[in-house]
Amino acid sequence: MFRSTQSLQEERTMRGLPLFAILATCLVAIGCSDGSSNPSPGTEQYLYFSRIDGTPRIVRWEPGSPGEADVIVQNATLLSGPRAGRLLGCTTSGSATTLFSTTTTGTDRKDLYVLAGDIVLNHAEFDRSASKILCQMMLSRGSYADGALIVMNADGTGGTHIAGNVAHETGAHFSPVGTTVAYMTRRRYPDVPDSLYVVNVDGSERRLVSTEVAIASNDMDQWMWSPDGASIIYTNFSEENTHLRLLDVASGTTRRLSADSNAQYGGLFSPDGTQIVVTSTTSPTAIDGSTATTITIVNMNGTGRRVICRSDMHELLASPVISADNGYIAYLRIPTGGRPGPDYSQARMEVVRVADGSITRLDGVAMHPYWY
Repeated sequence: MFRSTQSLQEERTMRGLPLFAILATCLVAIGCSDGSSNPSPGTEQYLYFSRIDGTPRIVRWEPGSPGEADVIVQNATLLSGPRAGRLLGCTTSGSATTLFSTTTTGTDRKDLYVLAGDIVLNHAEFDRSASKILCQMMLSRGSYADGALIVMNADGTGGTHIAGNVAHETGAHFSPVGTTVAYMTRRRYPDVPDSLYVVNVDGSERRLVSTEVAIASNDMDQWMWSPDGASIIYTNFSEENTHLRLLDVASGTTRRLSADSNAQYGGLFSPDGTQIVVTSTTSPTAIDGSTATTITIVNMNGTGRRVICRSDMHELLASPVISADNGYIAYLRIPTGGRPGPDYSQARMEVVRVADGSITRLDGVAMHPYWY
């Protein structure tokens, strides 16, 4: 479902039309309810992710269970974690991709949009209340692509184009309160830096907040909102050292989180905002699995650092997510076969218990972990 392609020149249009106009002609709305009757979130804690070996399917796993997860949606890929009792997924048939929502048990499925032809759906997520959906789309022809971000109602109506037609928008997420969206923009030329922007959900007041953030060649998300929406943690890639920085959204000021000489990336906040989870390697810059990888949890003030798990050589630990009670961290263990870059066709999901470091290895090839 995901494609990695080069972006177009700034201000590029396709056959004389801006991307949002082309999207408007290619998106087919399918009527459904507004989701106001979403079930309340349960007290259980589950890990949701996509199984991608054979037929794609969305599964969920409960901590303490064996390594086999329960399939809740067949022939579908999970796009983002559940919100207010619903999750978003997609199915693909030929050149058409259907965006849908369903409950956390796989019932009450509602098809929202069909994207056909050259439109590629890279990502979609609910805001916290599951009343809005943020979609990241690309228009792809040959080796070129142009990105766009659309915010729509939970039933797929009322789409608003908030960014795009200037570069490759990627890594877009609602703020915790849902009033703004932050996203990274990949620039095509080496003299124009990758940038991080914040924009209101109605497309107004877009502002540049950082040009220090850079986007990895493997397209992994490299930033995250703090739970209170005041800060963003992101990966800064440089020739000297790959490291984590903390951005104050209001002022745009940043600070480095660690003086460690090893490469650090994929930082994320714990749900209560008191700790961060850090992935690091034994190289100053390499995050391609050519060296061993470590996942560490540390307090925001730098104290209490604990190594949670390590990889072997030629393995990459990626996409860590921490459970709501701070008790478990799920991540992908991806082999590289001694070659630069991960082999996602062999990615395996593992869950480590923070208290004692015990690991459960889940069955099958997996992607896109989310707790709920």
